[in-house]
This record gives sequence, C-alpha cells and structure tokens, in this order.
Amino acid sequence: MKIIIAADIFPPDIGGPATYSKNLAKELVKKGHKVLVVCYGNNNEKNEINDFEIIKINRSKPVFFRYLDYFLTVLKQGKNFDLIFAQGPVSSGFPVMIATKILRKKFIVKVVGDYAWEQGKNRFKIKDGIDEFQNKKYGFKVEVFKFIQKLVVKNAKKIITPSYYLRDIVKGWGVKEKNIEVIYNAINLDNIFVIDKNSAQEKIKIKGKIVFSVGRLVCWKGFKMLINIWKEILKKDENLKLVIAGDGPEKEKLEKIIKNNDLEKSVFLVGRIARKDLIYYFNSSEIFVLNSGYEGLSHVLIEVMSCGLPAIASNKGGNKEIIKDEHNGMLVEYNNSEKWEQAILKLLADENLRKKFVDNSTRNLKKFEYFEMINKTLKVLESMLK
Repeated sequence: MKIIIAADIFPPDIGGPATYSKNLAKELVKKGHKVLVVCYGNNNEKNEINDFEIIKINRSKPVFFRYLDYFLTVLKQGKNFDLIFAQGPVSSGFPVMIATKILRKKFIVKVVGDYAWEQGKNRFKIKDGIDEFQNKKYGFKVEVFKFIQKLVVKNAKKIITPSYYLRDIVKGWGVKEKNIEVIYNAINLDNIFVIDKNSAQEKIKIKGKIVFSVGRLVCWKGFKMLINIWKEILKKDENLKLVIAGDGPEKEKLEKIIKNNDLEKSVFLVGRIARKDLIYYFNSSEIFVLNSGYEGLSHVLIEVMSCGLPAIASNKGGNKEIIKDEHNGMLVEYNNSEKWEQAILKLLADENLRKKFVDNSTRNLKKFEYFEMINKTLKVLESMLK
C-alpha cells in the first residue's frame, strides 16, 4: 500500500496522537508499505531521521493559509498514493476531505475527541461538558466547527475511534455504526522500564511522596481542583508533593493559585516533559491521578498502569473502559473536591490496595497490546483497497 498519514501533530510535539502517528508510520514501513506523513510543525524544526518522508506545514501561518497549504500538499502528493488516513476531523480531516473529493480517493479519519467542544471550552467560554454539548446549539463559530467535523466523518469511508464511548459520540453525528471501527489505544511496552524510586527522584530533582499527573494545562483537565485541595491534603501528610507535567493556556492561572496558597514547596508545575523522560516521573511517584472532565481513551493512563503505578481517574469518557472501580484503580466524580481528597489519602495509606490495583492492572492491560492495535488498524486500511 501507499499511504499518507495526515496528522495534526507529530513528534517532537508531545501527546498520544503524535506518538500514535509516528508508531503507525514505522510499523507500516516495516511491513513493506510506502508512507508519507503530512503534519503541522514549527519553523526551523529539525526532523528525526526516519524510513519515511515527513512534510511539515508551518503552523504559525494564519489559519486559512495553514489549511490551504495542507490541502495543496495533500492534493499534490495524493496523486501517487492509494489511501489517506487523517488523524482528526478538522485540522487534518477537512483539507483531506476536499483533496480526496478532487482526487477521487478514499480517506479514513481517526476521531480521538470532539474538536468543536475543545475549541468551545478553550476559546469561547462554553461551560457544558462534552456530553451536554452534543445536543445544544452555540455561537456561530462553534457551530461551524460542529458542522465541519460532522461533514468530514460522514464523507470518510471509515472512522476509527479509540473507545466505545467515542464511537457513540460519532454515531450521534449521523454516522452509521457499521462505518465505525473501535480500536483501543495501546503503547509499546519495549519503551517501558522500572527503576528504583530514589534513582528516579534524583533524575527529576524532586524528593518526597509524589502524586503525579500529566496533561495539557486546559480547564477540563481539572488541575485547578487538585491544586486547591492540596492544602487540606498536606494537613494529613506534610511530605506529600503534587507534580504536574504539561503546558497550556491555564499555566499562569495555576501558578497564581500555587503562589496564593503558599504551595511552592509542595506543588510543582514541571512543564512539558519529553515522552522518553516521563518514565522517570512514573517511577518517582506513589500514585497517578487524572481528574479530567473528558478522555477519549487515555494513553498515559495505560502507560502508568504498565509501569506498575496505581491510578485514580475521573469517571468520565473512556476512563471507564480502562479502570474498573476498586478492582484495578479508582474512579472518582470529576472535580468533586471532597471525593478526590478522600480517594488520594485512602490509596496512599493502603499499601495492600495499591498492590491489588497493580496486580489486576497487569491482567487487564492485555486488551491494550501494541501489536493488537497495529494489526487491527492495518486490517482496516487494507480493507479499503479491496
């Protein structure tokens, strides 16, 4: 096959979707397929040496010209390829849809979230959660995003989602269930290793009993609530540290909360961490927490459980497909301060419970095996050319 992977982000960008695109491209090449990656990137950004070509569209351009460059690149390159796999329904999917209409080619799109809802939360102050968002009307710009992503998925030959939760959301956009394939996210366990806690803490330069979280610093990730409860948590154990990795628009707001509550020695915003270095934070920590108002299917939740780190997550989205409450982790109501404080202190105090979660996680992770994800994705791609 000759396949274009049309990505929104790609390494050195961080995040599950970037890693997924890179890993998929590598595995396709190993199996003898020709791959071209088209993605957005920054000026003067150095590419890794890969067995496939990467064309980066300058993301610093105004949005119209950025999308136009992406469209023209896919249109030009697509003549020589059999299939285009878009990694999102808007930034990559929309220009791909137009280009494939002209080229009379098939395209597949992967939906890992609701782009319109994310833009609404980040840019237009929408208060509703993702589930309430599906059946309400909003301002013109948000409705344009909703229209575009629905148009793209309806024109795609197949849609891949990483969870049944997201499958149901896409069905609500007017897509027939038979056109949606659920393929769970997975991680390559070859990149997972365990080192002793002291050595890991020397590496990250933070000592103590660490509760770790990671994600984009956006409002629905719930970091504000975690920081706000930390003063109360410290009354139970003054040695506890909350470490949050990631960057985003909420950074300054979170820094102010930390300063105003005199938490500079107990709460640490460590910024963006390269994926290869996250493992040291996993190994430094007692538990992992994910208080997110929305998750399609969390890569990082699978990673921390693969490292033997017990986890607490919000009972939202795809989290319920990874964690069974009180079996291999804990599920807590999103942003419920009292419940989160209780859950964190309970898990930190109970070594047997932590061990139970780790043991049960190891058995549960079989359905998130890396090569299972790759093979299922390949089958979908190959089926498009029959």
